[in-house]
Amino acid sequence: MQHICPWESPQYLIFSSNAPSLFYYSHFLALFVAIVFIYTLSKNIRGSLAVKLLISSLALFSFWTFIDILLWASNRPDLVLFYWSLQILLEMLIYAGSFYLAYVFLKKSDAPFYIKLGLTALVFPIILLLPTNNLLPGIDVSYCDAVESSFVIFYTYSVQIFLILSILFLTFSEINRKNLRRNEILLFSTGLIIYLLAFSSGNIVGSITENWVLAQAGLFGMPVFIAFLAYVTVKFKLFNLKILGTQVLVVTMWILISSLLLIRSIENIRLITFVTLILLLIVGVQLVRGVKREIEQREKIEKL
Repeated sequence: MQHICPWESPQYLIFSSNAPSLFYYSHFLALFVAIVFIYTLSKNIRGSLAVKLLISSLALFSFWTFIDILLWASNRPDLVLFYWSLQILLEMLIYAGSFYLAYVFLKKSDAPFYIKLGLTALVFPIILLLPTNNLLPGIDVSYCDAVESSFVIFYTYSVQIFLILSILFLTFSEINRKNLRRNEILLFSTGLIIYLLAFSSGNIVGSITENWVLAQAGLFGMPVFIAFLAYVTVKFKLFNLKILGTQVLVVTMWILISSLLLIRSIENIRLITFVTLILLLIVGVQLVRGVKREIEQREKIEKL
């Protein structure tokens, strides 16, 4: 097939000059954070349903992120259409799975059958249209971007907004019940909603403005969600994770530092380094406090 995308073939399937300057930084940072937490949770895969749903949600996000890397790097229109349509399906699964996760976490019980049926019904139209040209009628030769139908734009974003509002409703209903897990619920839901809002806003900006470079900022919502999740996990001892807060913080510092290697443009290095230093300062303070707290607890145990 003739290559009509105006850039060279990708190296190792993922490296291309077509990728924006902060593309690999935003994608691999989010991908590394998600994979590290999946590995941490995988030790308790036989645990509660919430653990399994959380691993599934993180895995779907990781898959979407990797497909997006392939999409930006590819210079073949047929592959662009394939990756793009696959991403639309994954986005729907991510939002439906996030609502299911929020319900199980907030209610501490499995969702009833009618909710599962409703989530399936929301995703089903995309599955039905996936092999047809009603989802993506064609491709814009100028930019090598897929052309989304008006239906898919309206439907996917309506479903995403609906599910985010539903998570908000669930959260407030649990808090108003004077739930003893109020702080735990508030932190978890805040992180999840920030993640989903960032993800939605990036895609909406890309679809409306056709500037998909701006859409990459939406991926920074995942590290924020993981940060909230890690804090809630350590503070409230969720998911029966037998890890120390210091271990989580050390891994976070390693990811922040190593992600600097993914910056390709010197114009962005100062801004990213400044942000990274602030994050390292916050993580470092928490690390020192965690070590101090563990030493104090050990001393108390020795005295007893």
